[in-house]
Amino acid sequence: MDASIYTISSNISLANLNHNGDYSLLIGDIALEQKSSKLKVFHGTNLQSEHLLVDIPCGIVTVYNDTPELTSSVIVASSSFLYVYRNMKPFYKFSLPPLKTNQIESDVWNRFDEKKIDSDALYEILNNLRSEIGINPLTSRTLTFLNLPLELRNEFAEHYRSEELKKLDVITCMALLKKTVSDTNSASCLVLGTENRTVLILEIEAFTILATANLPSVPVFIQTNGLFDVEYKLFFACRDAHVYLIKRGYTVGRLCIQLNSQPVGLIRMSNNNIYIGTMDGTLSIYTNKGNRIWNQKQPSKITVMEEIALERQGLNLLAVALTNKTIRFYNDRKCVDVLSIDDIVVAMKFGRYGREDNTLVMITKNGSLIVKILKRKATFQELKEEKFLNPTKLIIPKKTKLFVDQTMREREQFLTIHKTFEQELLRLKLNTYKTYAKAFKSSLNPISFRNLDYLKLSAKVIGLGPVFQIQMELQNNNVDNYLRNLLMIFDYDRRIYQTKMNTIEIGCLVPNLIYKFQNHFKCISELNVADTVKIYISHEKEESPLLTVIINMPQSELSNEPQ
Repeated sequence: MDASIYTISSNISLANLNHNGDYSLLIGDIALEQKSSKLKVFHGTNLQSEHLLVDIPCGIVTVYNDTPELTSSVIVASSSFLYVYRNMKPFYKFSLPPLKTNQIESDVWNRFDEKKIDSDALYEILNNLRSEIGINPLTSRTLTFLNLPLELRNEFAEHYRSEELKKLDVITCMALLKKTVSDTNSASCLVLGTENRTVLILEIEAFTILATANLPSVPVFIQTNGLFDVEYKLFFACRDAHVYLIKRGYTVGRLCIQLNSQPVGLIRMSNNNIYIGTMDGTLSIYTNKGNRIWNQKQPSKITVMEEIALERQGLNLLAVALTNKTIRFYNDRKCVDVLSIDDIVVAMKFGRYGREDNTLVMITKNGSLIVKILKRKATFQELKEEKFLNPTKLIIPKKTKLFVDQTMREREQFLTIHKTFEQELLRLKLNTYKTYAKAFKSSLNPISFRNLDYLKLSAKVIGLGPVFQIQMELQNNNVDNYLRNLLMIFDYDRRIYQTKMNTIEIGCLVPNLIYKFQNHFKCISELNVADTVKIYISHEKEESPLLTVIINMPQSELSNEPQ
C-alpha cells in the first residue's frame, strides 16, 4: 500500500489502545515531502486518524496503566519534549531539564541585546568561540545564526534580541524498562538518551526523574533488560561505534563492545546474546561481557534489524533488512529464510496487529506500507547455501628431535636468551620513539593530534599498472567539532606519475563517519620505475599540513606503451 510514509523503526508501535485485544498501528511520520510531521493511526489497512506533531519525532512507545479501566497512553519523543496522548488526545507535555549555557556565549548575546555590538561583531565573536570550544557546548540559536547566509543574519539576530538564551537538550532515542514485574501490561519506566550524552530514567505517572547517568558519546540505540526495582541492564550503541553498559548504581556508562564501524541496529535476544549490525554490512553476535562469538558479512548493506519472537514455536528470530531488497531471518547463527521485497525496507516492527499475533510491518524507501502475516504452520529450517562448515579437529604433529633440542637449549640458557630479548626490545622502542618524534615534528604521521583536529587517514593502492587507483578513508575522531574547508593535496614526481586531480576539496567532516575518496595515477616513466606519493591534509588558510601519509607505489607490471 502506497501510504507516503517516511519514518524509522523507533517511530513505529503496535498498541492495544482500547483494551479490547484489537491492536492498532501507530506511525510517527517525519514527513519529508510534507510541511509538518504527523502521528498516524492505522486499523487494518485503513488510516483511522492523524495528529499533527510540532517537530520531527524520534521515538514512540505505548504504556499501560495499572487499572484496566483506563486506556493506554502513547508517548511521542520529539526534540526536547515528550508528548503524551490519552484516548489519542493531547494529555501532557514534559520538557527535558535545560542545560547550562556557556558564559562567554551568554555574555555576547547580552551585549548584543544592550546594543553594544552589532550583528557582524556578534558573528565574529561567536565564530571564534566555535573554533575554540567546538559546537557541542553552544546553543541551537548560536549554531543556527552561524550557519545563516550574510543577508539573513541581521534579521535573525534582531528577532531573538530580547529573548533569554536557553540551551535545551534533544532526545535521540527512547525505550521502555519494566518497573516491578515483567508482564506485558505492567507499569514501565521510560529510558531516554539525549544529545548531551545523558541517560534519563523517568517514572511515567508523574514524570519524575528516577536516575541519571552520563555516556562518553551520543546514544542512538537502546536495549533494556531486567526490572528497575530489582536489577537492570541498559545497553547503548553510540555514535563513536562503541556500546556502553549501565547498571543500577552506575553514573557513567562502562565500555562493553568496540565496533569497527557505526551501528545501524542493536538487538538483545532472549538468549542474552547481543546482535549488532554495522554500516560496513557486518552482522555480529556478542555476549553480555562484550566478547564476540560470531560475525558474518552480509550480501549488501544493512538498513534495519528487528527481533521476531514466536511464542508458539518457541523461537526467537532476527530479521535483517538489506539494501538488495531482501530480508534475511536468522535463528541464532543460521539463516533460515529469505524474504524478497519490491523496495528497500527502511523500518520494521514485529508484533500483534489487529487479531493476528505474528505480524511484520514494513516501511519501504519509497514510502509504502507492507504488512506480512506469518502462517501458523510455518517452519524454519537452515538454508542449504547458508550452512556453516563444522570446524575440523587440528592434527598436532609429533615432537621432533629439533623441537626437543630447542626446548633443552631454552631451559639451559634462559638467562642469556632473556637478556638478549630485553636488549632488542629496548632498541626497538628507542628507534620507534625517535621515528615518531621526527614524524610528529614534520607532520609525517597518518593521525593528527592537534587541538580540535583529530584526523585519521588511511590509503591503499589497487591495480597492476600502469594506471593505479588510490583509495583513501578519512575520519574525524573529534566528537565535538565539525571540520570544514580542508584540502587533500597529492605530492608526487611528475616525471614518473600523472594524475588529473592534484587536490581534492573537502567541505565538511562529520564526527566519527568515514569518508571515502579515490584518485587515479598513471605511470608514465619509460624506465618503469616506482616512487612514493605523499598525501597532505591541511586547512585552506594554513601552510603546514595537519597530517601526512606516504604511499610506496608498486612497480607497474603492465607496459604503459600501447600494443
